Amino acid sequence: MNDQVGSRTESEEVEVPTPHRVRLSTVDDVRVELARVYRDMRARRLSTADGTKFAYVLGMLAKITEVATVEARLIELEREMQRLRGLGYDERK
Repeated sequence: MNDQVGSRTESEEVEVPTPHRVRLSTVDDVRVELARVYRDMRARRLSTADGTKFAYVLGMLAKITEVATVEARLIELEREMQRLRGLGYDERK
């Protein structure tokens, strides 16, 4: 069975769009790019095989970005605690 969508068939090759520079510094940046990948798959501008691979990598980037953000904040909190201890502040009071 040959499902047609517009003028394309499921078995047709889908042209991959020209890569563009994407900012992926924050989880929100990754979310925006993931939404673009989803829209491109829905519009058949991107094959589902390629889109799935991109979505997987974007998911990994989101997780790594979250962990790196938490790690940086934890380090900052630990430094501030050490600074306060040096000033004689006792957090147990």
